Amino acid sequence: MVLHMSVPDSLAVAIGKIAYFFGTRQGAYSIDRVLRTFDFSDIPVGSKIEKITFALNRLRTNSSAFSGFLTALVSIHQLTEENIDVINSYLKPVGYVIKAGHVVPTTLEGIRELTEKIPFINEEAQRMAEAYTILYLLENHLREFIKEKLEERYGTDWWEKTAPRKIRENCQTKARKEVESPWHEVKKSHPLWYTDFDELQNIIQTNWEVFQPYFHDQHSVIGRLSELEIPRNTIAHNRLLEKTELERLRIFSHDIFKCIIRQ
Repeated sequence: MVLHMSVPDSLAVAIGKIAYFFGTRQGAYSIDRVLRTFDFSDIPVGSKIEKITFALNRLRTNSSAFSGFLTALVSIHQLTEENIDVINSYLKPVGYVIKAGHVVPTTLEGIRELTEKIPFINEEAQRMAEAYTILYLLENHLREFIKEKLEERYGTDWWEKTAPRKIRENCQTKARKEVESPWHEVKKSHPLWYTDFDELQNIIQTNWEVFQPYFHDQHSVIGRLSELEIPRNTIAHNRLLEKTELERLRIFSHDIFKCIIRQ
């Protein structure tokens, strides 16, 4: 009789190691907030390790979402070079690697190696990759923060009570166009996730009594969000962001993150 031994799932093993690594460390903010940013509505009850394992297993078939979630974990934890080496030892066997703070598939890393032969393309691509990541995290964390605070004050129908009618209509139109498109597979999202920076500013101003304890000075936060409209539009249209604009994005995003994280 021949005994067939089951072969361990290498990705499952890596997920377990990564979940334990991050699950036993204190992050800048709750893992639930990260999960909500990635649109998880069914967050399980349990430890941080269990929640990370749940998320990574759910995302394992979607390479970009999987690497994006891992990048978010890296970004909210203070990691040493030794820590990064440990995580890479888990990731590399399953096709991922940490580069410049971002978790990327090794196939993408191969493309980066090719672009090194064309230095200006490599530099520009890396600049835009950093800019997009900063903007993605900022915009979605800001939306999650707004939703959380208005829901605490006004309950589950906070959107109808607090968002200006024009914004609600614009978001409804955007969502309908996305759903009706025959070319895209779309996951239904809350209307807030169809807002842009200008509309987020409007919601904050309209409900300033809710957000004043966190931002303190309305002119400062609205000014920073207004300044971020320019790099946001540049990134959205795949135009090259100048180095000075990237630096502006870093500084203003850092200022806003400090307000919405330190609660």
